[in-house]
Amino acid sequence: MANRTLVLLIAMFTFLVASAHLKYKSAPDFLSMMETAEFIKEPTKWIGKTAPNIELELLDGSKFKLEDAVGQKLLIINFFATWCGPCRKEMPELEKYFKNHSDKVLLLAVDQKEDKDKVKSFVDKMGLSFPVALDKNGAAGGLYGVKSLPVTVVVDVSGHIMDRRDGAVSNAEVTFGQYLMQNEMMISAGLSVNREKYLEAIAHEDYQGLGKKRKSLGSRGDAITAKMSCPCGCKDKVNDCSCDTAKKINKDLKEGFASKTYENMTDAQIITSLNEKYCVK
Repeated sequence: MANRTLVLLIAMFTFLVASAHLKYKSAPDFLSMMETAEFIKEPTKWIGKTAPNIELELLDGSKFKLEDAVGQKLLIINFFATWCGPCRKEMPELEKYFKNHSDKVLLLAVDQKEDKDKVKSFVDKMGLSFPVALDKNGAAGGLYGVKSLPVTVVVDVSGHIMDRRDGAVSNAEVTFGQYLMQNEMMISAGLSVNREKYLEAIAHEDYQGLGKKRKSLGSRGDAITAKMSCPCGCKDKVNDCSCDTAKKINKDLKEGFASKTYENMTDAQIITSLNEKYCVK
């Protein structure tokens, strides 16, 4: 009887706590709910699209061109940064998978906007054998709509995206196994694409609503936002950041050039002025 009473008391207490939590916790607004839903759906929008063409410098100084690599093996593109915890955590798993399947898989890691020496030190420490590219200005990440790290994209030999996922890969054999099998079947069926057909497909692909889109501020305005670190405290430049501060700076520059406020100022003076205005001392 005593045990039953205790259980009832615990149940009543739990109910009261839950009720209070629901009562005083503010419900998410409609906009936040829509943004969350859109973020969840974002990766699936890429499936079936022709993979955007990218050209990047590799750590060894050579060039990687997707147009030259597509159609030969299963292509796995991993966007990462050395400061990213989940990126560091998944690297041994990616390395293991690449070593086991290097005859059928090309794995390319694309570092986002970091110094070459820093990336090389990271690669050496991790003991990575797959090619690593430097996305110095984040342009390649922008083409693939990278907003958080890590992001992994799987491209088959027809040049189409089989999968695009945000977050670390915990079991590469499970994650990529089905795609490798499908890719081998495509090769056997003669469905591999050549460079010319891939470039033709790119020209006719519709990427509307995908990747990073921003209105140009003109050559000078774009140059300033590409050089200026965003005052919000992130690691992005203003042209890559989507925070309110970056939007205000873009608006400020647009209006400033239109009114000729910045006409007699150097780029450095404009950046200093904007930093002071938006609380960077």
